[in-house]
Amino acid sequence: MKKFVDEMNVNLMILPLTLDQAGSLEDYLTEVISLPRDEEEFVVVLGVDEMSEGIDGYPMRGFSWLSYGRYNKAPFSDKEKIEIEELLLDFGRQWLRNNDFEILESIH
Repeated sequence: MKKFVDEMNVNLMILPLTLDQAGSLEDYLTEVISLPRDEEEFVVVLGVDEMSEGIDGYPMRGFSWLSYGRYNKAPFSDKEKIEIEELLLDFGRQWLRNNDFEILESIH
């Protein structure tokens, strides 16, 4: 089935990634989040080069885009969105650490 970016997905703007980095992050998040949750769910990570055209006509240069959705386009509940965002942030940070990105933790 074809992956897509849509407003009903959980969408996050993230730091700029090359196409190779975006593919690596997408593969990692698919393995650790999508497949364990539900085979009908997917992750799309668009690198900066893919974003030059923008999404829905809006240019997004300077950021990459992460989108988590369902193939059947069923919407996520508010509770599910929060759960998925937490998983994406936690595993996304892990991927960054594993790929030699420096992470600055916020001070609370």
